[in-house]
Amino acid sequence: MNRREMVIGSATALVGSVAGFHTMGLAAPVAPVASPVAGPVVTGYAEVGPGYDAASAALLAQGREVADQLFGGDAATVYDRMSPALQGMYTKERLASLEPSLTTDRVHFELPQVGGVFDGHLAGRTIEGFYTQGSTTTFSLTADGEPKAGAPVDGRWTGQIGGGTAAIQMAVTFATVAGRLSGTLDVPAQKLTGLPLSNLSYARSVALGERETDEALPVSSTNRAYVAQYPWGEDAIALAVGISPEGGVAALTVAPVWPLPVDPAADYESEIAYRLPFDGVWWVFWGGDTVLQNYHVEYQNQRHAYDIVVWKDGGTHTGDGKRNEDYWAFGQPLFAPAAGTVVEVLDGIANNAPGVLNPKPHPAGNHVVIQTAEREFVYLAHMKQHSIRVKQSDRVGAGDLLGLAGNSGNSSEPHLHVHVQDKADFFAPDAVGLPLRFSDYLADGQPVAKGVPVQGQFIERG
Repeated sequence: MNRREMVIGSATALVGSVAGFHTMGLAAPVAPVASPVAGPVVTGYAEVGPGYDAASAALLAQGREVADQLFGGDAATVYDRMSPALQGMYTKERLASLEPSLTTDRVHFELPQVGGVFDGHLAGRTIEGFYTQGSTTTFSLTADGEPKAGAPVDGRWTGQIGGGTAAIQMAVTFATVAGRLSGTLDVPAQKLTGLPLSNLSYARSVALGERETDEALPVSSTNRAYVAQYPWGEDAIALAVGISPEGGVAALTVAPVWPLPVDPAADYESEIAYRLPFDGVWWVFWGGDTVLQNYHVEYQNQRHAYDIVVWKDGGTHTGDGKRNEDYWAFGQPLFAPAAGTVVEVLDGIANNAPGVLNPKPHPAGNHVVIQTAEREFVYLAHMKQHSIRVKQSDRVGAGDLLGLAGNSGNSSEPHLHVHVQDKADFFAPDAVGLPLRFSDYLADGQPVAKGVPVQGQFIERG
């Protein structure tokens, strides 16, 4: 999912990111869509609303209980609720140290050349914490000498970003001059030395506030996620908990939420009336303008993207979810959200097995790109193999059939990824994601003339 997270445990991703699109040519001749096209799985909010509300309320109560225990001095109880696999990774003592490490002796520094942010906990001769560059991993440093009284971070530190064979070795040198902390970073393997650091600080205490927002996401009976956000100094901390049907803790992640860069398209208003590109009721898994609602906001060209699935009878799939055919979204028809010209088509990529991401040969999988205005290009990604009905240069009208929803590319289950950007080339370094506001739809059964669907809403054409 490419969320910024410091992994305490691991959780199965729902929907793969399409942040790694690569531009390539057209596919082989398009195979026809099987006929007749299936109708919508869910035809009205009343079919799913009550069941979802009940599942969400139960999960919300369980999630808040775990969160209050974790940040309320009862981490030992959270540990006892963890799955055996999770307990095998961490001790009670390490879990109990989470909150104190977030609120004391924080060392912060940034690498402006790549937009990297380091924020860690100082404990004697070590600094351990988060490294964020798009997504978040861990970093660790060890002092080459003993800490200095009054300037505990001054000196040379060596360590790494990440772990395992992919770890990047680094060295950081800190110095306090006239009461101000400065520093440089070396990356020996890349022959980089003396890179100046910015926004350096050492804080003996950082306040962790009361929960400011949270949400329950009952993806399925076995994939139940609770997410919450807490004020943390001048920034925020996000908590995500995977909760088993019995109330156990199956996964746990904590991630910093840094301020987003200014959105260059924040005030952009399209003259195009976009309709929802599907029939029936679908559920927004990623959508909105915050990191908690939508991890896409961290990528300039996908800042306003959506990942949308079908939710019914307690989840996004029936049975054990091991086959694409188990998922309600799989094979559902997808339509042009507006009139325009098809500028790119790729088909022929095999659908993934659920839970398996496959960024090759194209992370977007089978997809269609439609130019709807001079600087508006709509991407519809992860479509079913051999289902696309259009080809490059075709003119399409709003509501024309494009193909079927699938699970191709960097996707872990059948869903629709859709976004608009101002250039046809996904990898153009200056491509900007544009707000995609849909017209004349229902959100949780209520009419919306024009709006932005957000995470957790059920949406359908009005």
